[in-house]
Amino acid sequence: MGTTPRQFRIPDDVWNAAHARAEAEHRTMTDAVVRLLRAYGTGQLDAERASLASPAPERPPRKPGEPESAADMMAALRKRNVV
Repeated sequence: MGTTPRQFRIPDDVWNAAHARAEAEHRTMTDAVVRLLRAYGTGQLDAERASLASPAPERPPRKPGEPESAADMMAALRKRNVV
């Protein structure tokens, strides 16, 4: 099983608290994230019930013609023969 570097945007206060706990437990952040994602992926973690932090800010309104989803964006790029 291979691994691929990933990128996420995580609020600083969330990262700092998790990082401090990981250090206190002698874990890496990679280990903590993998454990949480495994639990989420197998249904052992309910993201809605686990969220104790304030809700994510609402997305700004889409601009006219802006794709609604990644699938819409890919379809638009294919239409233009970009991908």
